[in-house]
Amino acid sequence: MKPKTDLCKTCFQLREDISGSISEDAKLVTTQKLIDHIQSARTEREYYKLCTQRSRDELKLAESPIGKYNTPCSKNFENVHYTFDFSQYVNLPHSSQQVGALYFLTPRKVQIFGVCDENFPMQTNYLIDEQQTIGENGSRTHGPNAVLSMLHHYLHGNTYGEKACHFHADNSVGQNKNKTTLHYLLWRCAKGLHKTINLHFMIAGHTKCLCDACFGMLKKIRKSDVNTVSQLVKIVDNSAKCNRSEVYNENDDDENSLKWYRWDNFFTKYFKPLRGIGKFHHFRFTRVVFARETLDQPEKRLVLLKESANLPELLTTLPEVIQPAGLTEERRRYLYNEVRPFVQFNFRDEFCPRASEE
Repeated sequence: MKPKTDLCKTCFQLREDISGSISEDAKLVTTQKLIDHIQSARTEREYYKLCTQRSRDELKLAESPIGKYNTPCSKNFENVHYTFDFSQYVNLPHSSQQVGALYFLTPRKVQIFGVCDENFPMQTNYLIDEQQTIGENGSRTHGPNAVLSMLHHYLHGNTYGEKACHFHADNSVGQNKNKTTLHYLLWRCAKGLHKTINLHFMIAGHTKCLCDACFGMLKKIRKSDVNTVSQLVKIVDNSAKCNRSEVYNENDDDENSLKWYRWDNFFTKYFKPLRGIGKFHHFRFTRVVFARETLDQPEKRLVLLKESANLPELLTTLPEVIQPAGLTEERRRYLYNEVRPFVQFNFRDEFCPRASEE
């Protein structure tokens, strides 16, 4: 069989129910559920295409903003469109001819988080080594603090200075980060970094977007020997014109460098969580929040700001900076003793320096 895209759990279960139903009435009811689900997914897909087309029409004469700082709300653009998502992590070392024994080990992991400007397109891929994550040994990379820190870094130095924009993303309720994402986007509008932000969550199982297409260009990794993050950076940068890399540098004191912020605790003091967040797929942020379950339903005004919130403090401060937890001594020893021998000789010290006790 040829490789398949991600399968929708709802589609799969409904198809199985149809084939397993005995009575005709049960088949008709389940078939109608499948038709309604597919129609909803198709409607959302058409809206996603509409957003990308509006963005390209509006920005057809604009220059790429990548690596440039444009003053927030300094341009009249209102249809700029971004998507963001995680790709599958990369194991290091990676070889096109893997030694069999390496399959049974736990190599070093590098997470890839992409933010795609769909106008050009141009995608910034954040490559986060497990030594640089918020949690120990590569943990907590998919949590709200990590995701919003990377998104915040991207929006600080790679936007058009637009007044309004649209985001498309997965509805990752299981990862418990959507509530903090709502707080962050409302905070951006309150600070005047955007006038309006529109957030659209795709229907689970039907989330393919241009971000995934850019990730697909990284397949060159499969045919390459990759021993270190620096080698991975070169492969990502050379994979396609639409891809560029960004790495975390804990020794970089520049105020514009990527930092981990404790967004969840920071926003807890000022905002309330939204109950039943999973049923909403469309949000509009100004100074307040409006939400819709589907495109054809009217907006509902939501009150997320606490009455006791200190607005001057909220708008003039940033969350606490989190230092990477790094690797435990046990993990360091494991990488040195078990995985390092499979790294090409010239890259072993960069991959895992000699342990202090060795």
